[in-house]
Amino acid sequence: MSAYFLKHHQRMFENHLTQKLGNLPIDRIDITDWLEVFEELAGRIPGTAKNLLSNTKQMLKWAAKRKYVQTNVLADIYPKADLNIVSKPTKRVLTDEEIIVFYECLKWSRLTEKNKIFLELCLIYACRNGELRRAEKKHFDFKRKIWRVPPDNHKTGYKNDKTLIRPILPYMEVLIKEAFELSGGKYLFSNGKDETEYLTDAASTQLPSSVIGWVKRFKKETMEHWSLHDLRRTARTNFSSFSKNRDIHEIMLGHVLPNNQEVYDLHNYLDEQTEVYEKWIEKLETLKR
Repeated sequence: MSAYFLKHHQRMFENHLTQKLGNLPIDRIDITDWLEVFEELAGRIPGTAKNLLSNTKQMLKWAAKRKYVQTNVLADIYPKADLNIVSKPTKRVLTDEEIIVFYECLKWSRLTEKNKIFLELCLIYACRNGELRRAEKKHFDFKRKIWRVPPDNHKTGYKNDKTLIRPILPYMEVLIKEAFELSGGKYLFSNGKDETEYLTDAASTQLPSSVIGWVKRFKKETMEHWSLHDLRRTARTNFSSFSKNRDIHEIMLGHVLPNNQEVYDLHNYLDEQTEVYEKWIEKLETLKR
């Protein structure tokens, strides 16, 4: 149990379980014990509690199928109904003024060049950060000017087994090739000195805090918290000012289109994507100092 949690959950959760339950074998932890742990977490950190409940249910489901435990005791436990966790979708979008400061940080801060490129590509492409973290160099075709995101590397891939196709514009190509030079292994963004692994989620999700910290220290300003996903939302919001074709914007984000459109329309819409990306990059260029 300990090894699994260290790999798949936050270390805090494992410590919390140990304090509450001692070293009981997992098949001796009953529903009352689990609920006590999750209810306490839900009262303090509901978002984390929700994610940990989901991950733990998956763990127990896996174990139950292989008869390591008799049953998944959390199978019928749900965040809203049982833990009173109500999801509040965030609406954080960086303003033009904040994007200016964002680029100032990329220019003057001591963030590594690799991390600066990672942040900028997240903002430009509006991709999920995991798509960039898991990207391999072979996925970038500079001859055809396309970036292929295989099904295993994006959120909806398990549903539609679809490879996402995104264009590589000249400015993107410069950044991607710089990242190639900075990562010696097969991944676009390797994990520090370990070039056999891709950039971890934990390392990437700390980058916004580094930017916010730089702003506070060197600009003497307080920047409202934002996440990598908020860069995705920022780009998507700007796409609407360049084009009214929402389906193209959703394709750019890698979302599943409604009404079985993806079943019958397999066109990649690269030209339409390129048009929007060109306008987005043009705007970003005006916000750099």
